[in-house]
Amino acid sequence: MGAFTSWILSILGVVIIGTILDIFLSGKKLGKQIRSVLSALLVLMIISPIPILLTNLRSCEADFGQIELDDSFLEFANSRKVAALERGLVQAFINEGWNNIKVDIIATIDVNIRISFVTIDLTNVVLNFNTGNINIIERARNMAADFLNIERSQVLVIE
Repeated sequence: MGAFTSWILSILGVVIIGTILDIFLSGKKLGKQIRSVLSALLVLMIISPIPILLTNLRSCEADFGQIELDDSFLEFANSRKVAALERGLVQAFINEGWNNIKVDIIATIDVNIRISFVTIDLTNVVLNFNTGNINIIERARNMAADFLNIERSQVLVIE
């Protein structure tokens, strides 16, 4: 049985005993004195775990200083985010009708992800729509910059 459960049961026990004694000694002077003693006992039982909780909190504060972040896990998670960004950008190009496009995001990965630049390889690209007279290099640069929320100068397009 846990400490919390035993604490609650002891409080309930005092309340039940006090109620039974109050029923039997309701009109007598002794009943008032017993009621006040049981009330004081109940208050002491309720506040008894407070010193224990305070000492436990102090020991918990000392343990917080020993927590260390696992940088390798953060780097792994952020590299997965970069890979997801690459797949998302490729999917955005596919949704626009551009197939066989390759995207590579070069980023500084530590606690946060900072995108240095993005390369978009258009050497094998197949466009599934009539492009007319558009500059596909500028269109690819604009799409990547808008998708990744970076400057257009950070996007390198390879033909």
